[in-house]
Amino acid sequence: MRAAKPKTVSPIGFTGFRPAALGFFRQLAANQDRAWFQANRDTYDREVLAPARALVADLVSEFSRRGIPLTADPLKALFRIHRDVRFSRDKRPYKTHAGLVLSRDGSKGAFGMFYIHIDPAGSFAASGFYQPDPKYLEALRIAFYEEPDRIRAALDAAYASGAELMREEVMARLPRGFEHTAGTEAADLVKMRHLVVRWPIPAAALADPALVGRLAGYAAAAKPLLAFGWDALCGVGGGRGCVGGAGGPPPPAGRGQRPRLVVRYSTAAGSAIQAGTRGVSVASPHVRPPPSASSRSTANPAVPSTERSVPTSVPPRVTGVPGAGTGPSITTGTSRRLTSPRYFVRAVSSWPM
Repeated sequence: MRAAKPKTVSPIGFTGFRPAALGFFRQLAANQDRAWFQANRDTYDREVLAPARALVADLVSEFSRRGIPLTADPLKALFRIHRDVRFSRDKRPYKTHAGLVLSRDGSKGAFGMFYIHIDPAGSFAASGFYQPDPKYLEALRIAFYEEPDRIRAALDAAYASGAELMREEVMARLPRGFEHTAGTEAADLVKMRHLVVRWPIPAAALADPALVGRLAGYAAAAKPLLAFGWDALCGVGGGRGCVGGAGGPPPPAGRGQRPRLVVRYSTAAGSAIQAGTRGVSVASPHVRPPPSASSRSTANPAVPSTERSVPTSVPPRVTGVPGAGTGPSITTGTSRRLTSPRYFVRAVSSWPM
């Protein structure tokens, strides 16, 4: 019976991946069955798992020394070698590469991370925001348009270290709601579904203990890009992009913190347009049902309301035709409009900034 794999990290530190590591993955690609993998599991543990854990442990120390806010548990940073084949037509059970992640909270699902890919077909390091959910992708796109100087500087810092921008799954057209970015330098970035830069890692570099310093240099170069994305995502989705993780309070408005217009409407009298900084709304009771609707609405607080929020960089214009029932038309600084055909605006409050 095979002994359980060790749950420790080598005290010697990272000494490099030997050629046998890539050799193991080449053989695994040709032997995708459990019997072969179990017979060669010791090779995987010795040539892949052990040096990967040592690499993460050394990177955590080096990142801390350089002030890079990324960390990981060396025992958990490596992705499982088993593929999830439940919903895939490709039923091969094993991956033929190794992937390691460092993030702000040490988890694999954090927003913004540093990733290391070990693969016979080509190894690389990457950093940024991969496959963000739609609401987070929207926040990034708004930031591209509103802070062009900052995103340009962040990308230039990564390019100077030898990185390239990942251009996978780029949209052919500007996404809906971002047509106003056409002709601006943000347009190309807005079409992207990810914000990731990556560096190739030569096979010879994998065997060198100096890989730790190389990767730390890449992460330092990506630090402005990560900071840009974290600022853009802060306050979206319960603060998951903020320092402190999910549920953490959003920081006060500042650099990279765009105000957010929040529009709330319902069939109950007293619904309000609320305007304030992202995540912090200040109520202004200026939306009322038109006369025809007020007779059917009795200011019942139990009636559910609908809320939508739109990031904006300048005070919004709120217009309406009293009594006409055309509803409030809210135009934000990014030329996006929210309308409610059943209500109108009686007054406009000042924009609290």
